[in-house]
Order: sequence, then C-alpha cells, then structure tokens
Amino acid sequence: MDRTVFLPGKYGRFEPNDNGFCEGVSGKGTFKGLKGAGTLHIKSANPIDRFLILDGQLAPAN
Repeated sequence: MDRTVFLPGKYGRFEPNDNGFCEGVSGKGTFKGLKGAGTLHIKSANPIDRFLILDGQLAPAN
C-alpha cells in the first residue's frame, strides 16, 4: 500500500512527494514468480518522467 502527496515541485508543476511502503505480489519478466516488500521513493527525473526507487526484499511466491 502506498499513499502519494502532491506538492509544488522544482519544475513548477505538482509532483509526487512520496516516501512509503510497497508490496509486490506478482510481476513480469525478471520479477515473475516473486513477491516482496520494502520502501518506495518517487523522484523527479525531469518535468514528465519519474524515478521509482524500490528498496526491500524479494522471495519466491510459492
């Protein structure tokens, strides 16, 4: 679960000011068959793009 709060950012637009928890229960590609939990940080890369930084633990889903 995660909650995002939007505040005015350095580019003059509202940006997510987000530090929270994340939980993964499914995925594709490299993350297929894994589950995990950790922290989530969202940072602005430029006026449109964002970096999603997930830090935590992964384990097999079974």
